Amino acid sequence: MSTITAPPPTAAMSRRGNRRQGVGRLAALLVSPTFLVLLLIIIYPLLDALRLAFLPQKHRR
Repeated sequence: MSTITAPPPTAAMSRRGNRRQGVGRLAALLVSPTFLVLLLIIIYPLLDALRLAFLPQKHRR
């Protein structure tokens, strides 16, 4: 029986790994503003509702 071994990693393979990592960073960079806007849209009404729940009636808008 013969055994097949994988070739040692080359410089081209490591460049591909760096490129994939860069693509992941770019994706996170492009998606992060969307998540920030969604977070604000969700958090602000919750905080406002809590504020209104604990204020007396005369201090409400």
